[in-house]
Amino acid sequence: MSETLYLFSFSLVSAFIMIVLQRISMILSEKSQSLKLNNILSLIIKTKPKTLFAEIFTGLAGISFFLFFFLFLQRPISALVLTLGIGSLLVILNSTKENILHEPIVLADAWLLKQAVQFPDLYLPFLPIKRLSVLLGVSLLFLVWAILLETPLYSLNIFFSLILPFCVVTISILLLILMSYAKLPKLASVILSRCPVSSNAVKDAQTNGPFSAALIHPIACGNFKKQIFTSFKNNNELIKPKNTIYLNELELFLNSQNVNNQEDLILIQAESFWDIRPYFHNLKDTNLLPNWDNLKTNNGVLSLTTNPFGAYTMRTEFSVLTGLKEEELGPCFFNPYLFAKNHPLWSFARELKNKGYETLCVHPYAKKFFNRSLVIPNLGFERFLALEELNHLEKFGPYISDLALADLINIEINQAKNPLFCFVITMEAHGPWLKNRLPEHVVKEYFKENFTPLGIKQENFSQEEQYYLIHLKNMDKMFGKIQKQLTLSGKGRLIVYGDHPPSLPNLRKKDL
Repeated sequence: MSETLYLFSFSLVSAFIMIVLQRISMILSEKSQSLKLNNILSLIIKTKPKTLFAEIFTGLAGISFFLFFFLFLQRPISALVLTLGIGSLLVILNSTKENILHEPIVLADAWLLKQAVQFPDLYLPFLPIKRLSVLLGVSLLFLVWAILLETPLYSLNIFFSLILPFCVVTISILLLILMSYAKLPKLASVILSRCPVSSNAVKDAQTNGPFSAALIHPIACGNFKKQIFTSFKNNNELIKPKNTIYLNELELFLNSQNVNNQEDLILIQAESFWDIRPYFHNLKDTNLLPNWDNLKTNNGVLSLTTNPFGAYTMRTEFSVLTGLKEEELGPCFFNPYLFAKNHPLWSFARELKNKGYETLCVHPYAKKFFNRSLVIPNLGFERFLALEELNHLEKFGPYISDLALADLINIEINQAKNPLFCFVITMEAHGPWLKNRLPEHVVKEYFKENFTPLGIKQENFSQEEQYYLIHLKNMDKMFGKIQKQLTLSGKGRLIVYGDHPPSLPNLRKKDL
């Protein structure tokens, strides 16, 4: 009995620790507040989610972690140390993501862990290696100390010490999965009525706490998916939404004489493209992007409300191709490709395909990235050219050159036997913005040739900004190159947009 009470007390302590760590994470999110030893206690008490009921989820997560480690080690202090380590890891990851992307962690990020392993170049540079190393070292030190001094509370055999922890985790995950697939609607309804969530991760973190919101999102996603698919007409196994088109330029093209005249449509999703001239006094009133300016004048630009610094190209990509707004998707918006890879959906590509168009998607990166190998066909594209087919193209920096990509698109325009809808996802301007991304002599020569005549001086910009300006200029040249080819062919339309702003340190401080 005393051992059970002892274990119960440790479980409550683990729940308390996780709740405290969530509140610390919320304090760190508030840039106006500084976390110091003399005010930490008052801040932890004062800083809490608007919906206190949501903290139950964070507490239950703490208990689940503790029970998992305890059943594995049979040592409560050691299990508590590991639980504290996991909670601290979440605080560090949440703080890092908010500093870089202006968004807290969401559970959909867990599906990106596999990508972080497969494509470390895109993820590892953003991780706070020093802080993670310190956390790992301190956790291991305390864990070894606890194991050496602590005797097992129970004498479970090897079989049970391995099976029981996984039973605890399996049951916890199973409940979450069932609710995320709307299999426990009454329980999910009670939770969501007390802990409302949306497609706005920042708002949800303020309402429920970042850890709690991350756990509630998949529950809400199950409900949203059910609502979305209920509102879809199922016609020959094709899921089609009602009244969701909101992107004027694409909708106008779809319902205009352009389609009847069988004009080509080239839609470019320009990686990290953002007209940064208004945010740098050295760039204002410069003719930095003449082709972009020309497209704006001729309705060749999509006016999008993207999530600044949220990265997550697939969010913008999915909304553009399907016409579904983020608020219509709810928490599914955080990674819409998780369900798009399993379901054929209505899209502009599919609609144009039904009208006799060839549908082609071009993206010079790995097909399996973001599950595009499954998603792109589900969105109605007949062909998908990715890095596997395009690796022979010239690179500029770490990735395939935008100008080389423009040449490829122009070839496709010339060779198409039917009207062509080509969706291009560029890659040249993708981060991270590391040193030596481009050779120094290339940067100097590029500025001399392209920017000096415009009065743009290299010394007025940081190294990352210099790199970005060069890629930005190349994107603009790409627009001009393709537009010229469409003009020569006599029948064609170019529409472009940027998926999100670049993750440049100085831009993160600005209100975009």
